[in-house]
Amino acid sequence: MQGNYLINLIGFRPRRYRVIEGTLKGRQTVATLFWAQQYRIQGWFGYRRKLVRTKFDDQLTAWAKTGIVVLDQQAQTVVLTPAGQQLAAEYRRNHYLPQCGHLSWLVNTNRLAQRLLLAIQVVSEFAHQSHRYLPLDVSTAEMAAVKQWFYACRDRLVPTVGEECYQLAESLAKTDSRWPQLFVSQLVGWQTSGMYDQQLQRSLQVSADSLSLMKHDVWLAIANQLNVHDKWLLAMLVKPLLRRSPLSASAEQTLTAYLGGMDVQQISDRRHLKATTIREHLLAAAIQLPGVLDARQLIGKQRWQEFTRRYTGPVDQWHWASAATEDPAESFFAFRLYQIVRSQHLDG
Repeated sequence: MQGNYLINLIGFRPRRYRVIEGTLKGRQTVATLFWAQQYRIQGWFGYRRKLVRTKFDDQLTAWAKTGIVVLDQQAQTVVLTPAGQQLAAEYRRNHYLPQCGHLSWLVNTNRLAQRLLLAIQVVSEFAHQSHRYLPLDVSTAEMAAVKQWFYACRDRLVPTVGEECYQLAESLAKTDSRWPQLFVSQLVGWQTSGMYDQQLQRSLQVSADSLSLMKHDVWLAIANQLNVHDKWLLAMLVKPLLRRSPLSASAEQTLTAYLGGMDVQQISDRRHLKATTIREHLLAAAIQLPGVLDARQLIGKQRWQEFTRRYTGPVDQWHWASAATEDPAESFFAFRLYQIVRSQHLDG
């Protein structure tokens, strides 16, 4: 049953299952980013952007009934039983596991795949002067982007796009010999229909879970290559889809302002955003761009020393407590930032 991959994101200590869900969906909240890092599952970020909560919950419930996991509905946590730990180890030995999680912030792979597959189909048919064919069923936005790109570059498309596809396949082969086959087998064009998922599973001898994860990795790897070769025609097509940073555009502006010497309140006033929002941006930057912030300065020398005395042991077992005289929001920001840098072994 597709969904067994979830066993890889559950541990032998309780984990918040909404964090697991949010990680798979690619939710960039500070809580999700922080706890995904603590659970060491950030490599799965964005692998199931269309994950349906009911199916996710049903899988966990089914495993709980068979003794694979223990669910705590009140705490909203899940933990593997000994039987579950054995099943997880067996799964990892026999299934494909993600290799490109560190690139998951770069692009929405669903949109990238739609745009590239349609573009390659159009160029293939154009190369053989075929004017009557059924274009792939993609969103209106992706179709419009491909159409604009085609008319802007049509004099250079053949055989340039073919050569770029060949180079992409060569680069994919350096990581996994199955990746080029998976990429090429999805292509649709002149007298080529591409393979369905069931055909790909048989051809590659992988499960439905493994195929889905492998596809996601392949598109992330392709996005990374096109980001490097930004003068390629295919790169010109997908450039609007590629992000410059793992941070949101708003968080990037906040980080730039902070690094430029402004404090939280000044940034809040300048950007007309709540101070809590600015702090969220800075926490996201601390998580996703380790070392970019001067944590000691933000937390303050006296509080840093207090935290050093108060908090010891595993970071994920610390509990925040605010003094009556403190602003709770600011106090929690300092606590979370300290957790983050300690877990990254920074600012020791």
